[in-house]
Amino acid sequence: TRRSSDLGVLYDHRDGTTTYIARANRYTAASAVSLSMLAHEVNGGITPIFDRSNMLNDVTATTIDGKSVRALDETSVTDYDPATGTVELQSTDETEASGAAWWRVNTYGNPRTRIPNLGFEVTQLTAAKASATLALTVGSVFSVTDWPTQVAAVADFFVEGYTEQINLETHHLTCNVSPGDIWLTTFVLDSATRGVLDTNLLAY
Repeated sequence: TRRSSDLGVLYDHRDGTTTYIARANRYTAASAVSLSMLAHEVNGGITPIFDRSNMLNDVTATTIDGKSVRALDETSVTDYDPATGTVELQSTDETEASGAAWWRVNTYGNPRTRIPNLGFEVTQLTAAKASATLALTVGSVFSVTDWPTQVAAVADFFVEGYTEQINLETHHLTCNVSPGDIWLTTFVLDSATRGVLDTNLLAY
């Protein structure tokens, strides 16, 4: 169960401060740097996994005054078994609760292949890309291009965490990542590319 009016991310920033990123920031985030697989700007050994850990096909949203709305994807339940979740909103609006529940079911109703982490050898990048890569933090977006033709890979990733290994000759950065398409393909009013309801999901 998650209780929040925004469902953002709270984390320890590189500079030691406690930092909060509002959920809405992910819908309009822009890629900070583009790295090429072909140019070996991203380390090899990538292992995609079939991930059901975040799957939700039966979600109940509850308003602050106790009213509940349920969103259920029966096809997903039949195919993958129930994956339930709840969310409590600081709101009395049942329409908002319904939107929150259905957004989760529409977004996470089916498992997907996920790349859990991506690594970079910073010393092998150009000065501009090294600087941009080292500035990545939780909530940042970066792009990966030139995937092998047999890989149906995500182009944009959100950073969810990272580790660094530094010695006299190398500076290795590994980012824990999540796919960006969940957030970056949502509906945006008056957008030429994301303003089509039949193509882009309404975000919550």
